[in-house]
Amino acid sequence: MSGFGKAKGSGFERDISKKLSLWLSGGTRNDILWRSEISGGRFTFSASRGRAVGAPGDLTATDPLGFKFVSDFVTECKFWADLHFIQFLFGKGELYKALLKVRKQATDCNKSWLLVAKQNSQPILLFMPKSVKFTCPKPNHHLLFTGKVYMFQLDEFLSKVKPEEISC
Repeated sequence: MSGFGKAKGSGFERDISKKLSLWLSGGTRNDILWRSEISGGRFTFSASRGRAVGAPGDLTATDPLGFKFVSDFVTECKFWADLHFIQFLFGKGELYKALLKVRKQATDCNKSWLLVAKQNSQPILLFMPKSVKFTCPKPNHHLLFTGKVYMFQLDEFLSKVKPEEISC
């Protein structure tokens, strides 16, 4: 079915924006973040021509409660049938390209980054640089790429870490 992948991806971005909104609001609101206009495409397109315009990443704030989050983090959301995780661990494949893309966009904007990734029938994963600081114990995690990238299960992370317990 043509275009299903894009619909699946945009639906995933909306789902993640709701999850993160609930996290940012202590479970009271699901509308603090939303999918960016053309999912960060304007930023990517203009940056490839030497002048970044628009919001990087897939999510933007729709409420002041989300302004700090989007000023600190560029968030990229990816949902594929198969993440090809072994390729990723060896610095190859689409997931690794997504990590490089969000990291570059964040660097270009002087922000940190989050990569949220899902594979069919698997838990949602959250990747972030080790430079993110925690004022609480970190939930179960793995360090990847010579200790430079944290990997968490998203739902566990959101249930154990409060927004005010992380910073860039």
